[in-house]
Amino acid sequence: MLYRLCVELERLGFDASVLVYGRRYRGDDIPKCKMVRKFTDEMRRDSVVVYPETVWGNPLCARHVARWVLNEPGLLGGGANFSANELVFSWSSRYHPSPHQLRLDVIDRDLFRDTGEERTTDAVFVYKGGYVRETPELRGLPVITMNYPAERKDLAALLQRTRILYTHDPHTAIMDEAIACGAQVRVVTPDGFDALMLSDEAYDPDVSARQLAEFVRLTQSDEGLPDNCVQETVRRPFLLVSYIKWCCARLMQLFHVGTAAKMLRLHAVQEICLR
Repeated sequence: MLYRLCVELERLGFDASVLVYGRRYRGDDIPKCKMVRKFTDEMRRDSVVVYPETVWGNPLCARHVARWVLNEPGLLGGGANFSANELVFSWSSRYHPSPHQLRLDVIDRDLFRDTGEERTTDAVFVYKGGYVRETPELRGLPVITMNYPAERKDLAALLQRTRILYTHDPHTAIMDEAIACGAQVRVVTPDGFDALMLSDEAYDPDVSARQLAEFVRLTQSDEGLPDNCVQETVRRPFLLVSYIKWCCARLMQLFHVGTAAKMLRLHAVQEICLR
């Protein structure tokens, strides 16, 4: 989504780029945009940095910070709370009670559309979090993974033949793709199947354009984006603390502490790579 935001901002005439650190996995479907690997003092002072909710704090020590909450804070990394000096936008009010929302279209509408095909099957999607519960009634149905179908056009063709898509992941773009293809979507929960209904937060191009305009207006104004404290002299000493965190996380992994170790390791890697 940050790639998409970068492209949209460039389309509006702004100088926008994505900071790349650590290992980078990039698929062919990621929009092309300018990327940088070094964050300079000039950027730190003059740029607006947009963090997703998975980044802890303000590791770049940027003066102007906006937060784009794309999932539940703390679920996949990052803290549960943000600084009062951050301008927070949320993909959905389910994720954060911010009055500002920003929802961009991530669907290829030319590919994912209802073609009137006969609906001959149901399908299952799992992905993040794994199986919520055993669902024997769904056995034998085609299971969509990150590798199957291999091509996006084949995924679209499957969804166009699908009556109901059952998903164990309630926060995924494939639900919007299935709806665009005319399929019903039901989320697998511990208690049953919740029907996904088109809500007031469903993608609407006019609403999205207004949200993006509001994002630009607020991030370009002193009123909308107060200063964060830039502490140039304290950035480097914290590298030792970050390294200690990383070592502790590795030890926790050896003792099978699991999720806590993963979160601590992510925190340490972000601090080391971004400082």
